[in-house]
Parts: sequence; structure tokens; C-alpha cells
Amino acid sequence: MEKQPFTPAGVLALQQWLYQLPQLQFDEEILSMQTNFETWSLAHLELTVKQLAFFNKLSETAKNDLACKVQLGAAYKKSITLIQYQQKSSDPVPPDDKLFEPKSSITVTSHNDGTYNVNGEVEIEVTYIN
Repeated sequence: MEKQPFTPAGVLALQQWLYQLPQLQFDEEILSMQTNFETWSLAHLELTVKQLAFFNKLSETAKNDLACKVQLGAAYKKSITLIQYQQKSSDPVPPDDKLFEPKSSITVTSHNDGTYNVNGEVEIEVTYIN
């Protein structure tokens, strides 16, 4: 699949493509994502210069948090949504930790027979300051 823009529509298109792959190919993509999330993401998403600069400035902790949430959601074919906000330069600047905020409601419920259920979704909120 060609690179998708890092927009809500682009993330949705990438997710739909990934979730419709044959199982073996899907498993290979998930393994690649788990092996090096940053490389996998940049191979599948087209980031603008500003988006790439912002991504490169993220702390390793923030990148690891994003990777864990997206990988778990993708591995179990859960909804992954990108929400983008535009903030006018006249508005107060939000705290740094609010500019990029991945959220996950994914839960893993384990049963005494060794089975488990995975439920929930992942939302990635990004606020752009104009």
C-alpha cells in the first residue's frame, strides 16, 4: 500500500488495509510493527515536514507509549482513531503533554481456562498550534 497522510482519513485507510490483509501477511505486518514501530510507521504514513519534526522531538517514553497502544490495538484489530485539533495562535498554549496524547481503553480480560478477551479502542489526539 502506498503511504497514507497522517490525517484521520489516512489513518483510517491504513487501518482498513491492514485489517483486510490475509492472516499471514497481517501477522508479518504486526511483527514488523512490533520490531520497529517507528520504521513501520514512517514506511506507511506520509508526514508533513512539521509533523515529522514534531515526531522526531517526541521523547522515547512518548514514542514507546504510542507504540504499545497502537501495536496492541492493531494486533487485535481494534479501532485506532486519529483526532486532530487546530489551535489558533491567540489561544493559550496547552501544556506540552497535551499536544500529543494517545489514549487507550483497551483491556485484556483473562479467564481461568487460559482464554482471554481483548476489548476497547485507541485514540490519538494531536493539537496543532497555528
